[in-house]
Amino acid sequence: MQNLQVAVRATRKRSQILAFADSDGRVTRRWLRALAAPLGEPGVGAATGYRWFIPVPPAFWALMRGVWDAVVAGTLGPGDNRFAWGGAMAIRKETFLEARVAEYWKNTLSDDYALSAAVHAAGGTIAYAPGALTPCLEHISAARFFSWMRR
Repeated sequence: MQNLQVAVRATRKRSQILAFADSDGRVTRRWLRALAAPLGEPGVGAATGYRWFIPVPPAFWALMRGVWDAVVAGTLGPGDNRFAWGGAMAIRKETFLEARVAEYWKNTLSDDYALSAAVHAAGGTIAYAPGALTPCLEHISAARFFSWMRR
């Protein structure tokens, strides 16, 4: 979490929205706009996209990872969502500060679940932004699949 906290502290004073992405995601030109759009709705504390694993090549374990992750993607939709996915999440800087997200990030392993808990504790909702669905090109072995799955 230290790298995220340093990044947040390094933002310009006039920055209004903080957006987070994973380095393995293949975002589109309109990804950021789609991710930030729900933040204009009343009561929305954070917005989330999600990932879609594209198996390269389409081998068994890579396909299994896509199927496994699709189950989670199927839980996202209209209204309040249980979590924001760290690979595609956005929050207003003001909300970040008011919800004390940096405090929730202390001594945690999961930036996204901590941010989600902070937003919900502050009375905000987490909106799903389907336009921020992020393709991830992936090849994975059986050992890495099971290691990832246990996380």
